[in-house]
Amino acid sequence: TVPGNRRSSVTVSLTVSFQRAVRHGRLIATGRRLDGGRRIFTATIEVRHDSGLLVASGLGNYRYLRGSERPEGVPA
Repeated sequence: TVPGNRRSSVTVSLTVSFQRAVRHGRLIATGRRLDGGRRIFTATIEVRHDSGLLVASGLGNYRYLRGSERPEGVPA
């Protein structure tokens, strides 16, 4: 994206699998776009505890909001 711009999307479908509960510490979420067309894309997410343990994972389909399908994004 262009500095100061953003890309927004809405969730079409989402599947989440929880592997374990955590009571304290920091959680780190990492998302990756896998594939997609001009308006709809698929992405994965992993949520890990700061110790490295996998807490949850997900797979979803998302739809870009108007203007966000362009790589440069839209003004914030």
